[in-house]
Amino acid sequence: EIIRLSIAALSDSESYVYLAAIQTIVAVGDLHPQQILPLISWGVVLGRISLSGSQDFGDVEMGLSKEQRIKLAEALIFTIRRRAATEEYVPFLVDSMLNGAENNERIAKSDGSQGRKDDQIVIQRETTKYFSGAGTDGDEEEEQSWKEKMKEQDIRVKTGGPVFDTEEDDVVRSIRISVLAELLSVSSPSIMAPYCRVLVPLVVDALHLDNSRPVSRAAALLARELYGCLLRESQHLETITAAASTNQTTSDRKDEVTIPFAVAMVLSGEDRLYAAMGQYVKGTTAASTSNQHRIQETTTTVRCQEAIKLRDNAEQQGIFLASQLVLNEQEALSKLPQILRLSESRTSATSTPVKLDPKEILE
Repeated sequence: EIIRLSIAALSDSESYVYLAAIQTIVAVGDLHPQQILPLISWGVVLGRISLSGSQDFGDVEMGLSKEQRIKLAEALIFTIRRRAATEEYVPFLVDSMLNGAENNERIAKSDGSQGRKDDQIVIQRETTKYFSGAGTDGDEEEEQSWKEKMKEQDIRVKTGGPVFDTEEDDVVRSIRISVLAELLSVSSPSIMAPYCRVLVPLVVDALHLDNSRPVSRAAALLARELYGCLLRESQHLETITAAASTNQTTSDRKDEVTIPFAVAMVLSGEDRLYAAMGQYVKGTTAASTSNQHRIQETTTTVRCQEAIKLRDNAEQQGIFLASQLVLNEQEALSKLPQILRLSESRTSATSTPVKLDPKEILE
C-alpha cells in the first residue's frame, strides 16, 4: 500500500509531494530490494505495475503516465546509487533496460516524438540561451563575478537543461540509458564487462543516428561512465603493478591483474565509440549533416568531451596496450596444440604451474 500511494503521488504537480514519494520508494527499496527493484524497473520499462494484494488490500494493476515513469526512473537510479548496485541485481537490471520494452516502444521513435523542425530549432535555441545565461537581466549580469558566472554555468550544464513538453516521449526512451549509466558508475568493471558488446554500439548508434536531445544526452552520459569504469580498472591495474615489488607471490595477484573490462571494450569496437564522440563534438555525425537546422546540443557535447578526457587518461596509463597484449597472448595460446593448452589449464591452480613465456609465443 505504501508503494501504491507513493507511485500515485508521483503524478502530483507539487514538487514537495512527488519528491517525498520518490524518497519513500527509495527507502522501501533499501529495505526490500528483492521485491522493489524488479517492481520499479518493470514499471519504468513497461509503463505499468502489478501489486500483489494482502488481507486488507486486493491486487492492484496500475498504469503509469510518462511523467510517472520518468520520476519512477529517478527513484530507481537513487536506489541503485544508495545500494551501490548490489551485483546480484545487475544482470536483471541490464536485461530489463535493454530488452524489456514492449514492441511499440522498442522500435525506433514515432514521427510525433521528434516534433516539427520548427519546434526543434526553438527548443535548441532556448536551451543554448539557458546554458549561456543569455536571458539574464543586464544589471544582474554585471553584478555577478566571473567565478559566480562559471559556477552557475557549470550547475546549468550538469542539470542537463530544460525538458520541453514535446520531448516527453524521448525522455521516456532515454531514461533506460540513464539507468544503465548509473549501473556502470557504481558497479565493478568485471561485472559490467560482458555487457560492453551491447552498450558500446548503443552509444555509437545514438550519437550517429538519433536526433533526439534526451537520447543523445543519455548516450553521452553512458559513454562517459563506460570510460569512467575503464579508468577505474586502469588505476587498479596500476596499483597492482606498483605493488609487484612487494612480497606478494604471483598466485596471490593472479585474479587481481585481470582486465576484463578493457579487453571487452577493445573487442566491442571502442575505437568507433571514440571516433563517434569526436565527430559529435565537431558536428560531423550523420544526424548533424542530415539536419542542416540542427544546433549542437550543449550538454551532449560537454559529456562527450568529458568522456574523451577520461579515455585519454586511461590510454596514458597504458590500459589499451595492456588489453591488446592480453588479446595477442590469447590468440597465440589458441594456436598452440591442445595438449599444451590442457596442461596449462590443469596446472594453473598448483604452486608450480607450467610457465609459458608470452614473448616466445608471440615470436
